[in-house]
Amino acid sequence: MTTNRRPSPTTRGFTLIEVLVAIGAIGLLSLGIAQVFKATSDTVRTGRSLSRFNNYATIVERQLRDDFASMAPDSFIFIRNELARSGSNIPLSPNDQRPRQRRVDQMVFFRTGDFVSQRDPVHPELQARSGEAR
Repeated sequence: MTTNRRPSPTTRGFTLIEVLVAIGAIGLLSLGIAQVFKATSDTVRTGRSLSRFNNYATIVERQLRDDFASMAPDSFIFIRNELARSGSNIPLSPNDQRPRQRRVDQMVFFRTGDFVSQRDPVHPELQARSGEAR
C-alpha cells in the first residue's frame, strides 16, 4: 500500500529553485560590494602615492629656496648633468614596462658665509677658511 504524502498547510520551507535564486542574488550582491571596495582601495592607494610625491616635491622645493636665498648676490649658477649608471636602464616604477636611462642633475653656485675645509690640514695652523664656498 502506497501512501501519497501531501504537504500540510503548516509545513513551510523553500523549494530548490528558491534556494538557488537566493544564492545567486547573494553572489551578485557580494560581487558588486567587492567592486565598490576595490575601487575605494585603488582610490586610496592613488591618493597616498600622490601625497608622498607632493611631500617629496615640497622638501625639494624648500631646499632649493634655502639654497637660492643663501647665494652670493653677484655669483652665477650653472647646472651640470650626466647619465646615472651609464649603460643601465632604470625603471621609473615597479610596473614600468619601458625602463630608460636616468639623468642626474647637479646645481652649482657660490654661497657666502663662514666656511672651514673638512679636509685634514697639512699643518695644524693652516686650516683652510673662506667667506665663500661652491
